[in-house]
Amino acid sequence: LMISFTQDKSSYAWEGYLYAVLLLGVALLQSLFLQQYFQRCFVLGMKVRAALMAAVYKKVLVMSNDNRKESTVGETIIVSIVFLWMELGPSTLAGIAVMVLMVPVNGLLANKAKEIQTENMKSKDKRLKIMNEILNGIKVLKLFAWEPSFQTQVEDIRGEELKVMRKFAYLTSISTFIASCAPALVSLATFAVFVGVSSDNILTAEKAFTSISLFNILRAPLSMLPMLIASIVQTAVSKKRLEKFLGGNDLDSDIVHHDPSFNSAVSICDGFFAWEKDSDPLLKNVSLDIKPGGLVAIVGAVGSGKSSLLSALLGEMHSTKSFINIQ
Repeated sequence: LMISFTQDKSSYAWEGYLYAVLLLGVALLQSLFLQQYFQRCFVLGMKVRAALMAAVYKKVLVMSNDNRKESTVGETIIVSIVFLWMELGPSTLAGIAVMVLMVPVNGLLANKAKEIQTENMKSKDKRLKIMNEILNGIKVLKLFAWEPSFQTQVEDIRGEELKVMRKFAYLTSISTFIASCAPALVSLATFAVFVGVSSDNILTAEKAFTSISLFNILRAPLSMLPMLIASIVQTAVSKKRLEKFLGGNDLDSDIVHHDPSFNSAVSICDGFFAWEKDSDPLLKNVSLDIKPGGLVAIVGAVGSGKSSLLSALLGEMHSTKSFINIQ
């Protein structure tokens, strides 16, 4: 309407002012709604992230040892297409066809990105595992001067990660390039068909500028498409890992009893304990009776089961026919 006003010399001046005020009003509303949208999305994302972190941390505290070993914008587009149909008629379908043809390409890129993300997660697991071992055994590493050897191992794994991340970056670049070209290709195809199908179809400034404005509206959701696909891929990979982690078996809370009628502070009778459910017991025939206020020292060679005994008292080991009571 504003373009038509500038071309029509007989129009009243107040019409132009009205269009300008309305355009300003729409821009202000767009800004307000868009910022509200981003605000709500970011708040929701923070809440989901915090909830997931709390769930994972809570699960770590009660996870059984067997499982611990395994874990270390559619509406805008539709409205734009409707307005384009009003301006250019069936020629709009040519532009839509170009967008549809790009969907399989993005789908192939998404599948490849998913494979790369899965591969990257495995490298991360290896790196975190060796870093955990380094931190736990830092004293031994220092005594034997093994720092360069372990540093090389970590750097090699990190190198594998970087190779995978570089592949993912290339895929993201291709996807972003396609998304950036999409609006131009769509408008080119639409205008070409519009002019070519009939000599009566004249591409006036009014139609051209209005259509380009609508295609620019399409540009935002189309430019977000590669990031959306990448985020969906990362979410899918992470979701599977979280489901496996959170769905693992918990420690048996019934192993350790808390009967106040016992005179002993800590009592074990005929204890048989194993780290894995179906493995042979590591601790056998353990009987222990500690009176309240008593001082007891557990001594022995490395690997003799001192830490395992304490873990058994905490209920972190599998028990076959043992009885444990702790005040």
